[in-house]
Amino acid sequence: MADNETKTSAAAVSAFSSQDRASSPAAAVPSSHPDSTDAAATAVAAAPAQEQTEGEEQFFEAAAADAAALEAEFGVEDLPGQLEGLRVLEPEERSATKAKTMKEKGNTCYAAENYEGALECYGLAIKLCPYQYDKEREMARARRKMQRQREAEEREEMKEGREGAERAAGTVVEEVDSTTTVEGEGKENHSPSISGAAAAAEAAVTEKEEEEEEEEEEEEAPEPFVEHKEECAVYYGNRAACWVHMGRDQEAVDDCRVALKLKPGYLKALMRRAQAFERLDKLEDALSDYKAVLAIDPTNRVARGKVPGLEKECAVRMEKLKEETLGKLKDLGNSVLSNFGLSLDNFKMQQDPNTGSYSFSFQK
Repeated sequence: MADNETKTSAAAVSAFSSQDRASSPAAAVPSSHPDSTDAAATAVAAAPAQEQTEGEEQFFEAAAADAAALEAEFGVEDLPGQLEGLRVLEPEERSATKAKTMKEKGNTCYAAENYEGALECYGLAIKLCPYQYDKEREMARARRKMQRQREAEEREEMKEGREGAERAAGTVVEEVDSTTTVEGEGKENHSPSISGAAAAAEAAVTEKEEEEEEEEEEEEAPEPFVEHKEECAVYYGNRAACWVHMGRDQEAVDDCRVALKLKPGYLKALMRRAQAFERLDKLEDALSDYKAVLAIDPTNRVARGKVPGLEKECAVRMEKLKEETLGKLKDLGNSVLSNFGLSLDNFKMQQDPNTGSYSFSFQK
């Protein structure tokens, strides 16, 4: 009887498995094929895999389209070439002759009003010039100078304080010496001396001053290729002229600043920076540069024509700023005086036409 039950159960399981296979997607595959089950599973898994592949292709196509758009807009298709253009040349790679050649080519482009070509040539001249402007070195030098000024002020304050303490201590010692002799023993009571501490402080100050002198000597050491410094200034000044013609005024200001660092009193750089400042609406800076030009060349017609108008415009702006500031102060004052039942209208302000100063009077 057990054997019959076992056979019945096996038949039921076989019938269920056949019915389940008939209802599955694999039923479409002929059962006589030796790999029918594996083929069915592959067919089922192929659909999502194909969808994923198509999605990846669309993603990469979109990325390629974006890259092409960036290349068209910014010209970054030659990225290795541009990185090479940004590379700082080693000293042995630079040449004054090549720099001058690039400057001459830039002058030719500038005369033909090809300012972009001239800009590139002057940039290459700067790069090829044996002398290189070191911005980081200039900033570090300025920071050290400010630090030395602060330390000098602190030492002066310490010196004054020490001298005052010594004077006070000397007065106390004199008073003690004249009044505190111990009777019968011939011994005198003296206050402690501060001469040892003063000497140590003086030695520390001297050592610090010597260190600063050494640093100054190092800074004053001749820069490499300094004989080409003014040539480099001219290259920066010429590139600034291109920036001015191209309407890139802030870049013009930056290049003129470097040119004037390398060659103080460089007239053309002052003129170009003044023009750029004027277009940037920095009229006070423009006026300052035009006045500097006149200090060097009083006959400069452009500067002589610009100064009176800029002085007038700066004065108008300053007066307007004063009025705005006084208006804000008046509003602030009224907000405070209102707590006492008063306002600034109770105070009359009059300006002295001779000095420009103001006087106030109270009126109820």
